[in-house]
Amino acid sequence: MLLVMSICQLARVKMHQGKLNVARKLFEEALGLSADHQSRFLPIAGEALMGLGELLREINQLKEATDGS
Repeated sequence: MLLVMSICQLARVKMHQGKLNVARKLFEEALGLSADHQSRFLPIAGEALMGLGELLREINQLKEATDGS
């Protein structure tokens, strides 16, 4: 859980630096770590999903942001 939170925080820093591709990869990595052995998201995944949604909104990929893709 702490690792996912740390990765998400780093992704937010990268977003503020304008490194949006790096931030997206970090949020996606955090999502990968937020799943159980049956590929179901654990509650901590919400942190990564919110960050990824914010990033997608920022780059005007609104459909993808609202779909959770």
